[in-house]
This record gives sequence, structure tokens and C-alpha cells, in this order.
Amino acid sequence: MKTIVQIAIITITAFLSSAAFAASVLIDFEGQELMNPSVDSEIYDSGFYFESLPDGTGLAIGEDIQGNATKAAAFCPDCTMRMVQTNGEKFDLDSFDLLTTSGGLSFSLTGHFAGGGTVNLLLDSSAYSSWEGVNLDNQWNNLVAVDFGPEANHAFGSAVDNIAVSNVVPIPAAVWLFSSALAGLGWLRRKQPIKNQ
Repeated sequence: MKTIVQIAIITITAFLSSAAFAASVLIDFEGQELMNPSVDSEIYDSGFYFESLPDGTGLAIGEDIQGNATKAAAFCPDCTMRMVQTNGEKFDLDSFDLLTTSGGLSFSLTGHFAGGGTVNLLLDSSAYSSWEGVNLDNQWNNLVAVDFGPEANHAFGSAVDNIAVSNVVPIPAAVWLFSSALAGLGWLRRKQPIKNQ
């Protein structure tokens, strides 16, 4: 019995430690059909939903955009693209690739926190006239939404690709139930008198 309890404890510990780490997801839009930005557009990819603000039009999936041989999400000059996880859970934004069509204006990235509040980043669009990566720090953790787009009153086209996110992975309720049952069995075992033969 002691060996079974030890194996169970090791198994539970291994499971809980693996569940505590976030799962990384790379959103590359490769499974998407090409889309025209003039129609109502929304994109579902890798457990995330993308929509165009303010009116739902202007989002597209393009291919071979300025030297990028793969598909990417592009949005119209006066639109913002919002990204949320389809299950409503929090996520961490780690990095993405960016392309803009205007130099000298600012590209805006806004993260919305689960408890309220935002984090903002303004990028000089001239640095992203060809595909460049944007790496983010831990200020971009525990988000419920991210807005990509030109700074207010600026209008230029943009495209994003290879969005790297980490999801917060909740521990399933079954693990807690199993753990409490195992602890109860251990408690009962200690309460039983030892029989002499």
C-alpha cells in the first residue's frame, strides 16, 4: 500500500507541475482562406478570435504580402484589429511580426488586462516597412484582449503574422477531487489499528 501511495503522490506532483506551465501557441494564419477586407470579416485561429473595429469590416487574410511567402492578417488604414481568446481566458502576448505601409507615423498596440486597465506601446511605423519582429516583456501578461492598429487619427495599412502567445492553463477540478480522495485514504489508513498475527 505504501508503494501505491508513493506512486500516486509522484504522479500527482508531476501532473500539477506540468499543468502549472503555460502552453505556447503560434498563430500564423496558414489554415485560413484568403479574405477580402471589404466584407464583414472575422478570423478564428488557434483558439483566438480576431475582429475589426469599429464596424467589423476591413480585416483580411493576405498571402505573399511584401516578401512574406506565408499568409498574414491585414487590416485597413483606419481600422484596429482586436484579438481575444475564444474561451474568454487570459493570455500572455509574447511577440509578433509586423508590417506597415507608412513611415513616420505611430503603430499602436494596446493590451487590456483581466482586472481592468491597459498597457500601451507605440511603435515607429517606419521601422516596420518590411517584416520585423516585435518582442514583448512581462507587462503583456494576463490580458483578455489586444488591439493592433494605427495610432488615433493616423491612417495606414498594417499586417501582422506569427503571433506568439502563452495561455494560462487552469488545473482541472478532477485533480483536486482525486488529491482530496487520496489524502482521505491516507488519513483512514493511519487511523486503522495494526493487527498482530
